[in-house]
Amino acid sequence: MTRHLFFDRAARRAGRTAGALGGATVLCWLTASACGGEASPLWQQPSDEPVVGDPATLGPDVDGPIVVARTSSTTEETTTETDDETTADEPTEIALALCETAAGFSVSSLDGASVLDDFEDGDHSIFGNGRVGDWYQYGDDLGTLLPEGGEFLDSPGRAQSEYALHVGGVGFAEWGAGTGVGLSYGDEGACLHDLSAYTGLSFWAKGSIVTIDETNVVEQDQSTVRLMLTEADATPVEEGGGCDGTHGGCWDTHRVRFEPDECWRRYAFDFSEFEQDGWGQDGGELNLDQIYTMNFEVAAYNDWDLWVDEIEFYAGAKPSGAEECDDTGLGGSNGLP
Repeated sequence: MTRHLFFDRAARRAGRTAGALGGATVLCWLTASACGGEASPLWQQPSDEPVVGDPATLGPDVDGPIVVARTSSTTEETTTETDDETTADEPTEIALALCETAAGFSVSSLDGASVLDDFEDGDHSIFGNGRVGDWYQYGDDLGTLLPEGGEFLDSPGRAQSEYALHVGGVGFAEWGAGTGVGLSYGDEGACLHDLSAYTGLSFWAKGSIVTIDETNVVEQDQSTVRLMLTEADATPVEEGGGCDGTHGGCWDTHRVRFEPDECWRRYAFDFSEFEQDGWGQDGGELNLDQIYTMNFEVAAYNDWDLWVDEIEFYAGAKPSGAEECDDTGLGGSNGLP
C-alpha cells in the first residue's frame, strides 16, 4: 500500500507529521529508556563526559534505541560573570538515537543495498539496509507545492525506467520549499541513521529552477537546488537534536548545491563537500553517524520543477555518467507542466 507523507513548515519545525508509519506517529523524541521501559545497559547510556565526534558505541545486543553518547559539537561551555557569581551553560545533549527498524539496525552496511531509492517499486517509501522512511514535501505558507494531488512519482524515469521522483513549487516567498525523506524510523518514531560506511552520495537529476526576484535571493541560491543532510547538531532540541538556539539558528544543515537543466545528469558529492552556510549554529564537520533526513530544497523566489532518480550511496571514488537528453523534456503526467 502506498503511503503518503506530507510536511508543512509548522509541522516540520514542531516535529509532527500528518502521516503515519505502521499506525504510529512518525516523529517522536527518543531517550535511553524510551522504547525498552527499563534502564539501558551501561554501554547504551550517555557517558558522564561525552566525547564530541566519536562514533556511537554499539553493544553486543541491540535492544531498543541507543542514545548517541555525545553532546552537540557546537554548544560549547560558556561562562557568564555577574557581581556575585560565575555560571556555566550546560551543553545540550542529543536525544535522537540509533535504533532497531523493520529493515534492521539504523546503520548502513557495505554488505547491504547501496541504493537509497530508484522509485521502481512505485511507492513513496524507502526500505532496506537499516533505512525505513517516506518521501514528503514541505514549504512556506505563501507558495504552492506541485503536484497538488501529492503523487510524487512520474513516468518515464531516467533511461526510460518506470518511475522517477517529480516535484516542484511556485510562489514561495518566505523561506522556500523542498522534498525529503526520513532515513530511519523505529517503533517509537524517528531515529538517527549512520552513513559512515560510505564516502558520498550520487543521483540522476534534471529540472528547471527559475529565480523570480534576484533582489531577494542570495547569489548562491539563484536557480539552484540545495541537497541537504540534516544531522543531529542542526536539529532543534524539540525534535531530539542538539540545537537549542542559544548559539545560532537551527536547520543550518550541511549541504551542497547543483543547477539542473533539461538533460538527465549524474551528480556525485563526497560527504566531505557538504558544508553549512554559516548563518546558524556551528555544527563543525558533518557527523555521518547522526543523520536525520535528506532533503532537496529550493530557496524562496525560485519557481522549480525537479526530477530525481537512482539515488545511491558510494564508497571510494565518485561515480560518473554522461548526460542523457531525450524528447520527454520536463513534462510529465503527475500534474506538473
